[in-house]
Amino acid sequence: MKTFKTLLLGLTLALMIATPVLAQDDDEVEWVEYETVSGAVTISHPADWLISDLNQQEEVLLIVLISFANNENLLERIIDADFEMHPGDKGGFILGMPEAFMSAFGFDMDDDSLTPRTIAAGFVELFLQDDESVDWDYGEPDTIQLLDQPVIGFVPVTNAEANIEGIFYYYRHDGFVVIGIIQAYTDEYDEAFQEIAVDMVLSFESSISAEEAIEGLSID
Repeated sequence: MKTFKTLLLGLTLALMIATPVLAQDDDEVEWVEYETVSGAVTISHPADWLISDLNQQEEVLLIVLISFANNENLLERIIDADFEMHPGDKGGFILGMPEAFMSAFGFDMDDDSLTPRTIAAGFVELFLQDDESVDWDYGEPDTIQLLDQPVIGFVPVTNAEANIEGIFYYYRHDGFVVIGIIQAYTDEYDEAFQEIAVDMVLSFESSISAEEAIEGLSID
């Protein structure tokens, strides 16, 4: 798991000396903006990557769940619980929801003992460890803070059987919680992919407030 800490340190240093908000590698990634079906949330992503909005509600923003991949075949496979990564595959998920919804997942956001690190670890346990059909291995939960960005909690995750190597991210943003699960084929998780995926997770923007999203629950 040391490779993840090395990559994260490198990413932090790169962003501290970089002027653009979105990091780019030597190939100058072209970024475009994706708008969810509800029209309330935007995510930036490389122009040649594919995005799928898994929550098709148009009227109300409740929970935003987006899958992304660097190829169409992976985008179709990644939503299956038992999918496997193939060589060259890179993708993941971005989940966004009002912070108040965290109580439904067993988190008391008024608890001062909760930190980005412990929340990230809790989500990993909630989403991954309860799946007995998948043998996941976990690194130590930790935090990282990029330049002018919120504190991010993260947990390295691997699944040797499914050839998956990746990181589980969590952070709070303007009343929302944003969770990113970024994955690559074993031994192909590199710094360039991490920079792109982290930039995608951090690009989450909502045109409505968390309070407005919660009020939408009462709309028929």
